[in-house]
Amino acid sequence: MVLGRLRLLGQARQRVVMINCCVSFVRLRCRFGFSLFIALLLIAGAVAAEAGEYRAFWMDAFGAGFLTPGQVESLLGKPGTGIQGRIREANCNMVIIQVRRRFDVCYPSGVGEPYMSGLSPANFNALEAIIKAAHDTTGGKKRIEVHAWSVVYKTGKGQVYRQHIGTPTGSTTNFDNYWPTRLITTTGEENGDGAFDPGHPKVLEYLVNAHMDLVNFQTTAGPGGTDGHIDGIHYDYIRFEASTEGFNPTSVARYKERYGLTSDPLSTHEQFRQWRREQVTSFVRQMYARIQKTKPWIKQSGAFVTWNPSPASSTRSAFLSTSPYSGVYSDWDGWMQEGIVDIAVPMTYYREHVHANDYRRWMNFEKDRKFNRHLIVGPGIYLNYLTNAILHLNLTRAASPAGNYAHGFSGYSYRAPYTLPSGSYGTWPNFSPTLVAEVTPTWDDIPPMPWKTSPTRGHLMGVVTLGGSGAWADHAVVTLTGPVNRSQYVDGTGFYAFIDLPPGSYTVTASRAGYANAQTAATVAIGEVTGNMYERNLVLDPAAPPTIITHPASLTVAQGHNAAFAVAAESPSPPTYQWRFNGANLPDATTANYTRLNAQPADAGGYSVVVGNAFGAVTSSVATLTVVVPPVIATAPQSQVVTQSVNVTFTVTASGTEPLAYQWHFNNQLLAGATGSELILNNVQPGQAGNYSVVVSNFAQAVTSAPAALTVYAAPIPPTVTTEPADQIVSAGQPALFAVGVNGAEPFAYQWQFNGANLAGATTAQLVLNDTQPAQAGGYRVIITNAFGAATSRVAALVVQPACVPVGLLPGWSLAPGSRPYLTVASLPNERGMTYNPATHRLVLVNRTGPTLHVLDAETGADRWTLDATGISGGTYPLLMVGVAEDGAVYAGNLTTDGTSTAYRLYRWANDQPDTVPTLAYVGDPGAGNTQRWGDTMDVRGAGVDTQIILASRSGNVVAIFTTADGVTFTPKLVSVVEAPTGAFGLGVTFGAGNTFWGKATGQDLRQVGFNLQTGTGVVLRRHGSPEIPGAVAPIGASPALNLLAGIQVGTANNHLRLYDLKASSDAPELLATSDFATDNENTQTGTGAVDFSNTHVYALGANNGLLALEIQCAVLPVAPNLVTQPQDMVVNQGEDASFSVTAIGDEPLSYQWYFAGTAIPGGTTNTYTRLNALPDHAGAYSVVVTNLVGSVTSVVATLTVNVPPNILVHPADLAVKWSSNATFTVTATGTAPLAYQWQFQDTPLPGATDPSYTRAEVQDADAGQYTVIVTNIAGVAISDPATLTVIPPVPAQFQLLQPLPDGRVQLTWMGETNWPYYLQAATNVHFSNASLLGPVSGTNGWFHFVDDDATNLPQRFYRAKP
Repeated sequence: MVLGRLRLLGQARQRVVMINCCVSFVRLRCRFGFSLFIALLLIAGAVAAEAGEYRAFWMDAFGAGFLTPGQVESLLGKPGTGIQGRIREANCNMVIIQVRRRFDVCYPSGVGEPYMSGLSPANFNALEAIIKAAHDTTGGKKRIEVHAWSVVYKTGKGQVYRQHIGTPTGSTTNFDNYWPTRLITTTGEENGDGAFDPGHPKVLEYLVNAHMDLVNFQTTAGPGGTDGHIDGIHYDYIRFEASTEGFNPTSVARYKERYGLTSDPLSTHEQFRQWRREQVTSFVRQMYARIQKTKPWIKQSGAFVTWNPSPASSTRSAFLSTSPYSGVYSDWDGWMQEGIVDIAVPMTYYREHVHANDYRRWMNFEKDRKFNRHLIVGPGIYLNYLTNAILHLNLTRAASPAGNYAHGFSGYSYRAPYTLPSGSYGTWPNFSPTLVAEVTPTWDDIPPMPWKTSPTRGHLMGVVTLGGSGAWADHAVVTLTGPVNRSQYVDGTGFYAFIDLPPGSYTVTASRAGYANAQTAATVAIGEVTGNMYERNLVLDPAAPPTIITHPASLTVAQGHNAAFAVAAESPSPPTYQWRFNGANLPDATTANYTRLNAQPADAGGYSVVVGNAFGAVTSSVATLTVVVPPVIATAPQSQVVTQSVNVTFTVTASGTEPLAYQWHFNNQLLAGATGSELILNNVQPGQAGNYSVVVSNFAQAVTSAPAALTVYAAPIPPTVTTEPADQIVSAGQPALFAVGVNGAEPFAYQWQFNGANLAGATTAQLVLNDTQPAQAGGYRVIITNAFGAATSRVAALVVQPACVPVGLLPGWSLAPGSRPYLTVASLPNERGMTYNPATHRLVLVNRTGPTLHVLDAETGADRWTLDATGISGGTYPLLMVGVAEDGAVYAGNLTTDGTSTAYRLYRWANDQPDTVPTLAYVGDPGAGNTQRWGDTMDVRGAGVDTQIILASRSGNVVAIFTTADGVTFTPKLVSVVEAPTGAFGLGVTFGAGNTFWGKATGQDLRQVGFNLQTGTGVVLRRHGSPEIPGAVAPIGASPALNLLAGIQVGTANNHLRLYDLKASSDAPELLATSDFATDNENTQTGTGAVDFSNTHVYALGANNGLLALEIQCAVLPVAPNLVTQPQDMVVNQGEDASFSVTAIGDEPLSYQWYFAGTAIPGGTTNTYTRLNALPDHAGAYSVVVTNLVGSVTSVVATLTVNVPPNILVHPADLAVKWSSNATFTVTATGTAPLAYQWQFQDTPLPGATDPSYTRAEVQDADAGQYTVIVTNIAGVAISDPATLTVIPPVPAQFQLLQPLPDGRVQLTWMGETNWPYYLQAATNVHFSNASLLGPVSGTNGWFHFVDDDATNLPQRFYRAKP
C-alpha cells in the first residue's frame, strides 16, 4: 500500500513529496516504482515559488572537506571560473563549516587562538577561501551561504585551556583565572574535554570577544569584492555535557551570592539547574544583541540536541521534560521564543529502523515551535542507510499534524552522508546523485527573514556597572516598562538585552540590593539605528544618602560685592538642596548654588547647605562669609626733621576689616620687609632722606597715605678709626703705602704725620711714598677730623732697608721633571708658562694638556691647588702662557698659529683662589688681519685699569700690547719694530722700565725696544749679542726695580739659567751668575720656558728640565738702625705695670735709651721698658732712641695713661622718716672718670638707681632696711658702708566719741596722725568678718569726724579706723 500527500503552497509548485511505504522491501519498490509518477506530478504542478528552502550540510574539521585549497575548490568551486563545486552541483545553498573546533581555528584569530591541526598549509586561511568560493557568482553561479560553525565551550585541553587553569579562588569581586567546569562539587573532576564553565564571567567575556572576532571577519569576495563576510554564526555544544557539570568555583560562588546561600548546591537542585540554563542563555542572548548592533544581516543559529525520550506534544511543558532542557540545560525552545536565535537547527539524529517515532515526534515539535524564526531540521543521515537517509531528508518537508512546516534541512554530514551495510560510511560522490534525483533536483533560494529584511520591531541592550569601581553589576535586575513590560537578570558581565520590542517609549530600570536604582529612557523606532538595536548602559550607585564631594568654601568679599557659594555632591538619586544662614533656612535657596547679592556686614556669618535624597540627607560644613570693610587711614605718617644716626619711627593708624596689611614705600619704591603699621629706621643717614608713604590694604581694597618727608641733617659724630695703617718694610727705592679706614659724619679731613710732624700735601685716606730712602724710615700716623671732633690713628713704622746691589744667586729650591705630574720630559714639552704673583707670593704654572693651571707656594715650591678652567677652549692649545698683575689678577692665553683664522683668547682670574671662575678678557686677532702667530710668550705689569699685557709674534717683527679701561676687558694695540727681523721676540718678551720692553728668541740678539702706543711703532734702544748674550738664550724675564734680566740658555745640553746686571744704557749687560736645573735634558725642539722675578728671588721654568727658585744675592752694606715696630700707647690701672717695647733692625750692636717726658730714664737701656706699679704721676710721654755705629733712630712717642680706681669720700648716712615720706641717700666718690653707680637694697640691685644719690619715694614698712651703693670705673670697684632706713609708723586712731543720734545714725570722733587719712570700717560683729568700707576720712589738726548714715535700725555696730 502506498500513501502519498501533495501540498501546494498557494499557486506555488510542488513543495513537499512524502512517501511512506509499509515495509522495507516495499520501500525500495516504492522508490523506484513510483519515480515516474513523482516526476510527472512535479512537472504537472510546477508554478512560481513563494518561499525558498535551506539546503545545508554540516562539514566538520576532523577529516577531509575544506582543510586544503583543493578541498575547498572541490567543495565550492573555483572563484572566477565556471567550476561549480559539489555543493552547487547538488543544488544546495548553504554550508555549515566547522571553523572553530576546540578553541583552534582555520582563520587568523584576533584573540590569539591557534590554527587547527590538519590544515595544509598549516596557516591556511580556510575561512577566507570558503567565503571567496561560496560567494563567487561568476558565470551565473549561485551564491552559497557560509555559516561559521563553532564549538563553544569544549577546549580539548589545548593551548587556550592551559592558559586558564590557575588556582581557583571562587572570588566574586576579583575573578580568578580558573575557567574549566567541574563535576558534582567545586572540588570535583573536570570535564573530560576541558570544557570551560558558562557561569564564569571571564569565560563569557572571552567567548563573546572570540565569536565577535569571527562575526567581524572580512575578506574580499563576490561581486565587487564586497561580499567577504560570513552569512551566519552557528554554535555547537551550546550546553553542558552532563547534568552534574557546572561546579566551577566562581560560578557556584556567584550562584550562592545571588540567592544568599552559604553551602554549595547539589546538581539536582532545580534552582541550580535553572542557574546553569541562564548561564548558557547569557552567551546566546549577548551574542545575538551584539551581532544585531554591529552586523544585523548575519544570522545566529545553533545545533541543538534532541535526545529521547522525544516530546509527547508540541508544548512548552513537553519540552521541559526533555533531556536537552533538564539534563544539559540547553533551553533552545526558550531562545526561539525570546527571539535570540535566527535559525534553530536541532540535531535530530535517529536511526529510522530503531527510533522512527522519536525522529518524527521531535520533527513535529520543531515545526510547531518556530516563534517567528526559522527552523531547519538536522537529520543525522550518517546513522542511516542511503534509502533512509534520503527518507529523513524528504520528511523534513512534510507538515506536522498541526499543519506546520520546517524551513529546510541540514544533513550531518558532508563527510559521512550515510551508512553502508558494512558499517562504514558512504561518500559524497556516491550520495549526491541520489540526493539530487530524489531531494534536490532543482535549485531553490534561501528563504527570506522578514524580521531582518523588513523589521517591525526594535531591540534594547546595555551593560550595568557599579558606581566608583566600574565592576560588572552581577545579579542586577533590569526591568523594562513601556508598550511591553519585561524583566531579566544581567549576566555575569553586567549585560542585558530585550529583543523584538514594539516601537515606542520605554523606561529601563536597573536594581540590585544595596544600591540605588538606576534608570534611563529609550525610544525604540524602526530604521534609525543599525539593526534597530538601542544601547543604554546604567551605573548603580550605593543606596545611600548624598555624599558631598566639595563643601561650600568660606568667602571673603568686599562690602557691596556678591558672595557665591556652591556645593558639589554625588547622589544615587536626584538630590535636593536647602541653604541655611546661621542655621536658618534661606527662602528660595534650593539649588546647588547660592549667591548673596550686595553683601553687607550684616550678611557675614555661617552658610551651609543640606543635601538630601530618598535615602537621607547630609549637611555640609559651614562656610564663613566675611564681609570686608575697606580700609580708611585715620592718621597718616607725619614728616620729620632729624639728625644723622638717630632712630626714626613713622606711624599710620587705619580702620577697616582686619587683618589690615601694610607696605611702606620710600620715594615710591617698595621697602622690603616694611609691613607693619610702624616703620622704624635705625641709625638714619643722609641717604635715607626723602618721602615715605604706606599702602594699607585688606581684601576689599588698598589705600595709600600722603607722603611724609624725612629730612636728615649730619649727626655730630666725631671720626673713629676702623682700619689702622699697617707697618711697612721696604727696600730703598721701593714704594710704601699707608691707608686708614674711618667712620663718622662726613666730610673728613686727613693729615698724615711723620714722626709727629705734618707731611705737606698728605691729606687723603692713603699715603704713598715713592722711591723710599733711609731718611724716610720712622713712624707714620694720620689725624682725621670732621665738624664734630678728631681721631688719631696708631703709629705705623716704616723700615727702609738699603737697596739691594745684586752680586749673584743663592740656592733656593728646585723641582726635577717627574717630581710632579705636570713636570715632564717630552719632545714637545707640555709645561710652558710660569709666573710669580706678588700679591700672594705664589707661582702659577701652565700645563697645556687639559689644560691645567697649578698654583705653588713660592717660598717652598709646595703644591697648593689648581685654578678653575671652566669654559676654556679654542686654539692649537687652549692655554699656553700666563702672567700676573700687581693686584694678583691672573691672565693666561691660548696659542693660535694664525690669529686671523683662529682667534686669540685671553682669560682673566680675579685672583689665584681655586674657586675663582675665569672670564674672557679678550677674543679676536691681535694682529688685525696680519696672519701672526700669538701666544708663545707673554708678560704682565701694573694693576687694575693700569694693567698692561704684552704678546710677541713668533712669525713677525711685531708685538701686541693690551690695555684696559675697566680692569676686566682688554684691547690690543699692534706695535711694529721695523729694525727687528721676523721672530726676533718670539720666545721671550718682558716689560722694561717705562714704555720699553726686552725681546729675545733663539739665535737672535737681545733687544730693548721703546714703544709708542699712539703711533704703534717701536724703536730699538739697546741691542746685545754674543758673546755678552749667547744666541741660545731664549726665554727671558726682567726686574726693572733691580735692573736685572735673566734668561734660559737652551740646547741639546748645557741648559741653565743666566742672571745679568743690565748696567747703564751704554754698557753691555754683566753676567752675575749662572745656575743649573735639576736635570739637563735636551730642549731644542721648542726652546721654551719662562722666567719671572720677585723682589728677592728669580724663578725659572726650563722645558724638560723642571722648575728652579733662586735667591738674589745682594752686596753687604752697613745698615743704620731702623724700627720695625714702634712703642704703643698704654692705659693701665693704678698699681699695674706698664711695658713699652720696640723692634729694631740694623748692624749690631744696637743700643737703646728710653725717655719719659724728654728725660732719659735711668736703666731704660733695652728694647723693652717697664714702669712698675704705675702711679698717676707716671702718666705721660715715653720714647726710645736706638743707636749703632752707623747712626740712630728715634721712636714715636707713646702715651701712658694711669687710671685711678674709685674711692668713696662720703658714705650714705642712716635715715629715719615717717611712713609715706621720701628718703634720699647720697654718696661722694673720686677716681678716673667716668664713675658708675649702682644702689642696692638688702644686697639686691635697684633698677634705675645709677646716680650719686638715690631717693626712695613714699616709703612703706617694707622699705625699711639697709642701702648700699657700688661705685665702679675702668680701674676698679668701691662699695659704700650700709645706710639704714627706719620707717616711722603713723599714730593709731584713738576714738574719743561714739554717739548715736536721734534719727538712728551714729556720730564718731577720733584722734590720729596730722595730715593723714584713715580708712574707716564697720561691721555687725567684733571679728569684722562682714566688714564694709565706709571710706577714707581726712582730719583737721589730728581730729577726725564721721557720721554713719547706714547704722539706722541695726541692733549693734562695730567700728575701726586704720591709717
